[in-house]
Amino acid sequence: MVPSPSPAPDSEIKTMKLYSSVERIENELRKRGIELLPNGDGGIGGDSSSSSSTFVPLDPKSISSVDSMHYEGDDAVYSCIERANVGPASVLLDVGSGFGGPARVLAERTGCDVVALEMQGDVHETAEKLTASCDLGDGTVRHVRGDFLT
Repeated sequence: MVPSPSPAPDSEIKTMKLYSSVERIENELRKRGIELLPNGDGGIGGDSSSSSSTFVPLDPKSISSVDSMHYEGDDAVYSCIERANVGPASVLLDVGSGFGGPARVLAERTGCDVVALEMQGDVHETAEKLTASCDLGDGTVRHVRGDFLT
């Protein structure tokens, strides 16, 4: 019988780089004509404070193929919404939220509030920029950088 591998020590988990290239997200959006600015303002047309261009917020569904890192895409999120009866009064915790794609789709589609918990700093910062660039209707997404293990 082969012994089971030992789990990684907590110190390794906290420093583990799970996503190797957050630039992939911004590069893919740039190909679609979407620029994220350092302060999170961005969208189709660019900077919302600029008088020379019209800011159009991003639709979370239109970027979900870029910022969701789970199998089944939005269909899995829609299935969860239906099965868990998620609605405007719901408050959800998304552990390991990554770039926040599913959290934004949940908030936009149902009007619920989502706390998106992500451990990696660069992924967390990119998620915040993406959320700031989206129109989430009545729902809200609050990003928290942290470790659910401690």
